[in-house]
Formats: sequence, structure tokens, C-alpha cells
Amino acid sequence: MGPPQAFWPLTGPGSGAQPRQKMDQPRPERGEDRRKFPRGGRRTEDRPGFTPLVMVIDPDPDRRHISEAILAKLRFAVAPVESVDKALAVMRSLAPAAIVGHADDLQRLRNVLPLETIPFVAVSDEMAGTDQLVQVVRAALKAAPQT
Repeated sequence: MGPPQAFWPLTGPGSGAQPRQKMDQPRPERGEDRRKFPRGGRRTEDRPGFTPLVMVIDPDPDRRHISEAILAKLRFAVAPVESVDKALAVMRSLAPAAIVGHADDLQRLRNVLPLETIPFVAVSDEMAGTDQLVQVVRAALKAAPQT
């Protein structure tokens, strides 16, 4: 009997699994490497490996979580906060590229920070859980003055 040969394991005899494939054979390619293409919220002026930070202000934890999940899935960095007061407390240290929230919350921020150049994105309850949120944030980031 010769030396043992290495095979990919099967789930069991008669299981209907694909025929065994030797380990030393290359696996079929999955397609083009997509890592070189830009993703999500990246802007042309962003350094590789960094994404714009979007602050999400919403008192409702469910809407805040949904908005955070949608933006994070598309590679935005997200800082969720539950109130305008907490947003003001961390604003200087985080330096967000955009702030997302309801119109009344954003108006309170504008009153406190009138000279800020950070784009404010007002969202409705219906928009907070959809891909329209991403489109609006991207448009605001493109229109923002470059620093």
C-alpha cells in the first residue's frame, strides 16, 4: 500500500456530496479581486484605510441602530449618539465629516455651532431605515467644502 493521499473531507458516504478533490489541486477562482475598488463612503481626498466619520443623532435606539448598520455596512465610520447634548460633548474630539439627524435636532446644533462647515443631513423617520440615507449622506459629503 502506497503513502496516504490527502483529500477534502466528505460529509459521509452516500451523502450526495461532490466527488473528492485532492488538496494539492488549486481551487477554482472566485472572480476578480474587489479590494482595489473604492467602497461606500470613501472620498477621493480620504487616505487609504480611512473613511469619513458620520455622527448619527437620534433619541430612538432602534432607528439609531438601523441608521448605524446601514452606514457601517457601506464602510462609513459611524458615531451614534442619543441626544444633541451628547453630540456637543464629543463633537470636537471626533470631528465628524457629516452629522445625520432630525431637522429639529440639527437646528439646535446650528444655533450652538453657527460657523461650523460640517454638513448637516436632515432625515425623516422613513428615510432612516433605507438606502436613501446613504445617498443623501454621500451627496452632503461631496458638496461639503474640502479642508
